[in-house]
Order: sequence, then structure tokens, then C-alpha cells
Amino acid sequence: MGGGDTTTTTASDIPEIYKPYALDYMGRALATSNLPYETYQGSRTADFNPVQYGAMDATLNRAASGNAATNAGEQQVANTAAGAYMGYQAPQNQYMGAYNPAAGVFNSQAGAYNPNANNLNQFAGTQNPYFGSNPYLDNAIRSSTEDVVKGYNQTIVPQLDMMEARSGSFGNSGVDQMRANAASDLTENIGKMSQGMRFQDYTTQQGLGEAAVNRLYGAGQQQVGNQYGAGQQYANQLYGAGSQQAGNLYGAGQQYANQLYSGGEALAGRQQNAYDAERNRMLSASGISPTFANQDWTDISKMSDVGGQLQDQSQKYIDQNYADWFGAQQYPLQQLNTMGQGMGAYAGAKTTTQTTPNPSFLGLK
Repeated sequence: MGGGDTTTTTASDIPEIYKPYALDYMGRALATSNLPYETYQGSRTADFNPVQYGAMDATLNRAASGNAATNAGEQQVANTAAGAYMGYQAPQNQYMGAYNPAAGVFNSQAGAYNPNANNLNQFAGTQNPYFGSNPYLDNAIRSSTEDVVKGYNQTIVPQLDMMEARSGSFGNSGVDQMRANAASDLTENIGKMSQGMRFQDYTTQQGLGEAAVNRLYGAGQQQVGNQYGAGQQYANQLYGAGSQQAGNLYGAGQQYANQLYSGGEALAGRQQNAYDAERNRMLSASGISPTFANQDWTDISKMSDVGGQLQDQSQKYIDQNYADWFGAQQYPLQQLNTMGQGMGAYAGAKTTTQTTPNPSFLGLK
């Protein structure tokens, strides 16, 4: 029986027939009362379990060190408030003032020479190929004079012969004079005819020669002009092509320089945007860091709840073990009480035995 238990027994006289039972009862009561005090050897209270200890350690660590997200957020806000980023240098365009590699490119064909400049007229000073004797002129003169002589013989001579015959004398001086005059006229006419034909032939040859020379000279001049124009055009084309090439090189170089600059500006802009976005994410993260920090307490609380459940279950096992032990301790008293109650009922005597355990040994709180 546990120390401090209170036992109350009320009895009245019993008949003789029941006295042996009463003696047995008393013997049992004496034996029961002589039982030594037995302390419960087990634990009455469930100890903290590893889960609870883990929750306690986590609570202490969390309270002492804080949450990493909250600490980082607080540091970020503190840095921002203190102007830690005021000295931030915005990214620069590394191609600022990019140089045109083709700037000042020289026209390789500048001053291109006309290969036909100063060409000479190959027909300059050309001689008249028709200047000189006409191989057909003598025949023409001969034919013409023969016609004149023939006409003289057929016309003038018969007339003079007729005049001489009419005069009735041979060797008429008048007729002879006329004959001499007519012969002189014939000779003079033939000479004039020959001279005229020769002069006309000379003039014609001169005209033809000059025309031919002029045509050759003009053709030569035209050819020289054409050659000079072609050479000048070729030189101009070379110069123009050189200027175009120089312009293309300069334009391509300028475009490349502009592209480098634009690319540098875009890159700097992207870097700045990335920096701004990251700063905004930092500040946003600082704002939500308490939410993540509270999760620590939630996790610790859940861990503590699980530990409490495990402790409660362990306490139930302890309480049940104690109840079983206490029941075993009460069993002799219960038997004695049952026996005394039976005797009192059949003997007409009232016997009551009541044992009240000390509350401090019943696990009562």
C-alpha cells in the first residue's frame, strides 16, 4: 500500500458461526497491514523527447541568430537607406565615339590619266593624191582639138577654097590673108582649148584633192577626238569608280561604327535595366522576407506539436503502467474489502473497510 493511504474500518459484533471467517479476515487484514510500503519505481512524468529538444534548439537558435532572409532583407534596406548604392556607376557604352576605319579613305583613281590625251591626227599634213598630171587629159585634149581641126577643115577651108576659086586666080593675097588668119585663129583656139581644159583639170584635181585631204584630216581629227573623249570618259569612269568605292568604304565604315555605338548603347541599357530589375527584386525580397521568417516559427511550432504528441503518448504509457501497478497494490485491499463486505451481509453485521490513497501518489494534479 502506498504511504499516507487512509483506511477506515467500521465493524459490529458478529454471530459465532461467522467468527472463523472473521478470524481469517482479521488475519488477512493483519497480513495486509504488515505489507511494507512500496514505492513506484517507474517515472511518473514523460521526459522531453528528441523532437522536442530539437524544437527547443531551433527556437533558441532562431531567437539568437534570426532568420537569414530577414537579416539579408534588413541589411538590404539598411544599405539602401544609408545610400550605399548612391555611388553606383551606370554602365558606359564602350563604343562611345567609335572611329570609322574608312574615314578619309583616298580615291585610288584620283587624277586618272587619259591615255589618249595629246593623240596626233595621223592625217595631219596629208598631201593631195590627185595633184599632178592627169593621164587622161592629153587624150581628151587631142580628141577635142581633132574635132576643132575637123570642123575647120570641113567648114573654113572649103569656104576659103571657094572664095579663091571665085576670084579666078590662084594665090589670091586676100584669100591667103584670110586663110592665114583662119589658121592663126585655129591654132589660137586649139591653144586656148588645151589651156582651158588643162586649167579646168587642175582646178578639178585641186578640189578633189583638197576634199580628200579635208575628209582624211577631218576623219583623223574626229578619230583623235573620239579617242580623247573615250580616254577621258575612261579616266572619268575610273575616277568615278574610285570615288564610289571610297564612298562605299566610308559609308560601310561609318555604318559599322554606328552599329558598334548602337550595340554599345543597347548593351549599356540592358545592363542598366538588369541592375534596376535586380535592385527592385532585392527591395521586393526585403518586403517579403518576414513571411519567410515567420515560416521558421511555423516549422518550429509544428515540430514542437509533434514532440508534444509524442510526449503525450509516452505520458499515457507511463500513466497506464502506474495505474496497473497501483491496481496490483490495491488488489489485497480489494480482496479484503470484498471478504469483509460478504461477512457483513450474511452475518447481519456491518463491516466496512475503505482505503483512500494519498492523492500525491495517484498521479493526481
